[in-house]
Amino acid sequence: MGFAKTVSRELGGYNIRVNAIAPGAAGGDRIERVLQGLATAQHKTLEEERAAALSIQSLKRFVDPKLSLSQIPSAWREGPNRAMNSGCSSS
Repeated sequence: MGFAKTVSRELGGYNIRVNAIAPGAAGGDRIERVLQGLATAQHKTLEEERAAALSIQSLKRFVDPKLSLSQIPSAWREGPNRAMNSGCSSS
């Protein structure tokens, strides 16, 4: 999201829009390795660490990384990242 904001600020003067879609955390081998490493380091089970990771997300599931953006149901997209503010930012 930060990259999209930066590029939109740089290209906005040329009347070029920049959009980003954030479907949420992607599932798969990488996240499983990360969660297993965290679980081992914190003496927890993988299931406990997965539950903790999902508890801080709006949607309580990982997105299938094999899906293209057009295949991701709109209900799976994280709402807070869909700000329509013409590139304006408070920061």
